[in-house]
Amino acid sequence: MIEEKVEEWMNEKAKKKEEAKNKRRDTDFEIAYDRLSRAGYNGKHGNFEVPFELKQNAMKLYEQVKRAEKSEWSEEDWLACSGISKAQTQRNFIRKVNEIITDYGWNPPSTD
Repeated sequence: MIEEKVEEWMNEKAKKKEEAKNKRRDTDFEIAYDRLSRAGYNGKHGNFEVPFELKQNAMKLYEQVKRAEKSEWSEEDWLACSGISKAQTQRNFIRKVNEIITDYGWNPPSTD
């Protein structure tokens, strides 16, 4: 009886931890999209335009995730189609955007 309760509690705890991790990744994914839309610095220190191909490659990852969310693919369908998981695709997008804004900067939102 006690062992069952402990196992149930541990499973519940693991599920909550996974849900929190997924929510954090989803939030980071949307923040990365916002930053990609403002990537490339234009200001008093110079103009650093992001090459079209870099933005396009990042957007392909974003669109892949969004299309999959709309059609509500299962994880098995996702893996069969793309070869990597949705979570890994999101991580790849976030990583690529971070590289772009590190190399080219970004224009933060105005505080007007």
